[in-house]
Amino acid sequence: CSVININPGHNDDLLKKASALSGYMFLVELIRDYQKEMLLSDAIHQAIDECIRKGILRDFLARRRSEVEKAVTLDFTFERQLELTARDEREAGRLEGRLEGRLEGIEEQKVFTEQERKRADAADARAKVAEEELAKLREELAKYKAAAEK
Repeated sequence: CSVININPGHNDDLLKKASALSGYMFLVELIRDYQKEMLLSDAIHQAIDECIRKGILRDFLARRRSEVEKAVTLDFTFERQLELTARDEREAGRLEGRLEGRLEGIEEQKVFTEQERKRADAADARAKVAEEELAKLREELAKYKAAAEK
């Protein structure tokens, strides 16, 4: 099973050979154009009227107008739903990517903060040792001065 694209600019040779398919594509394009300016139901109604006036699928559309309107409404509604779903999925993917990026940034910051905490702890330990050494030296200096004064 394969899908053939019959949108304008695609498979023109096939559309030239199949007048019903070409007429259907004309109807669909009219609906798409009209839909830019009006409600879907109005666009479908106007496009069918225009096709009948121009002799495109005239007999079929005149006999089965109600069925065509229902089918095309379902097609366009389904197509729109697919577009909306795709848009929502893209947005969800973008959001997921941003969240993953933020989480990675938080994890990196956490690692960096931990490294900085360890450096600070080491610096505090070195400062404490230095203070203890300084206190010892002050004691020795005090003893030396006391001994020197005697």
